Amino acid sequence: MPPTLLSLCPATEYKLLVRPSTEPMMEPLEDFFSGYAVAFTYNASAPATREFRRLSKANKWEANKGPWVEANRAFKTALIRQFNFTYGTNKSSLHDWHGVLRQIGVSPLPHTIGECQQIVERSFVNLVDLVDARGDPDKVVRTFPNEKALSSYTKRTKKIFPKGEAKAGGILEFFLRHIFQPGEGAGKKRRRKKRATAN
Repeated sequence: MPPTLLSLCPATEYKLLVRPSTEPMMEPLEDFFSGYAVAFTYNASAPATREFRRLSKANKWEANKGPWVEANRAFKTALIRQFNFTYGTNKSSLHDWHGVLRQIGVSPLPHTIGECQQIVERSFVNLVDLVDARGDPDKVVRTFPNEKALSSYTKRTKKIFPKGEAKAGGILEFFLRHIFQPGEGAGKKRRRKKRATAN
């Protein structure tokens, strides 16, 4: 049998070869913006959508053309991944539900998953705001009285979250609302029509 890497390296040297990295894992949005670090410094405390617009300006990208299209696609994926990273995707986990409900100021927290789902289905929240809060208990995310009010805020601030239902994850799906064709009611019935555009 030919010699292997293990047989050629003393044990102490082999440990150095496989030593795990001590670098902390990047969060999805940080990972996305780090790819442009040469010409851009990411401010994690600023709204993610504003940072993307600033990135586009720094690189002189023209909207809907060339490199902007590719970067925008990757940014949308990063937004979805960041939500899932922060709040989880397991809609069977009471812990995950409680995390996102705390962020929108729900207290006391429900004792069952069904109650959690009902609260979320009656809530109108901008998803970019939820992502920007990053699970910080000091940042209670604003809720809106109805879909039209949420739509108005979302379009005015340009905090548009990608549709991406297929990639959304279990909990995120319950927050999807109709931003460009808003109605008066809660999200569940309208979501079943499969015409949702996320905020």
